[in-house]
Amino acid sequence: MLQSSLLSMLPEIRHGFFTRDGGVSDGFYASLNAGLGSRDAPERVAENRARMAAALGVARDRLVSLPIWDIAMQTEGNASLRVLSYAETIEDPLLREAVEIDGFEETRHKQVLSNLVQAYGIPLAPEPEYLRPRHPEWAFLLAGFCECVDTFFAFGLFALAKRSGFFPPALVDTFEPVVQEEGRHILFFVNWVAWHRRNLPLWQRVLFAAKIFSVWAFLIWERIGIALDGARGAQAGTGAPDNNFVFTGSKGALTCRPLH
Repeated sequence: MLQSSLLSMLPEIRHGFFTRDGGVSDGFYASLNAGLGSRDAPERVAENRARMAAALGVARDRLVSLPIWDIAMQTEGNASLRVLSYAETIEDPLLREAVEIDGFEETRHKQVLSNLVQAYGIPLAPEPEYLRPRHPEWAFLLAGFCECVDTFFAFGLFALAKRSGFFPPALVDTFEPVVQEEGRHILFFVNWVAWHRRNLPLWQRVLFAAKIFSVWAFLIWERIGIALDGARGAQAGTGAPDNNFVFTGSKGALTCRPLH
């Protein structure tokens, strides 16, 4: 990487002029090809762009600047407790085991995030106390539908970060199994909702539908509040830290605060 001595005198500006050396592409694109519109293999372009970002020292800054880590950690902590709390109420041993595995994986996702923020030195706010829900089934529904909303945004954001090289390939490889597990959680959850409804007496199906409606009402109301908070912060000049992120940042996609 070549740098200008004049630009280097300006500490607020990071710059670099990259040569063709130091990349992973071969053939016509050898070797440090960063062109997203080229016919080079996308995974090679992503790796090259990640190396360029690392050379400029912005790879860590990008991760640290994302306004999602506190919310993601708390979401996984709440989801794990909600899922495991509901599992304790299930009498069928096979179904209970399946839900417990779901909860175990949510706990593991939180551990992956914890290791990530420690490795990159990302500061986090103190975690709140995770309280057991008073209504386990309602809390399980909240965790499940919240996960459905999360992935609508998170999967798309993850794919964009992967294709653009925003995340280094090592980070993508770390989160790929998490993404796959989240997908399986959704498949399990939506099938559980259909199966559970089918096995309820007709009068209880009405109550179950009302419970699902109340969960969605809570999620929509919560997101309206998040959007309004972000708008007020922008007008006041303080600005929510996630105002430049999709749907008022990942906060809109990744929250789901506990309701006790």
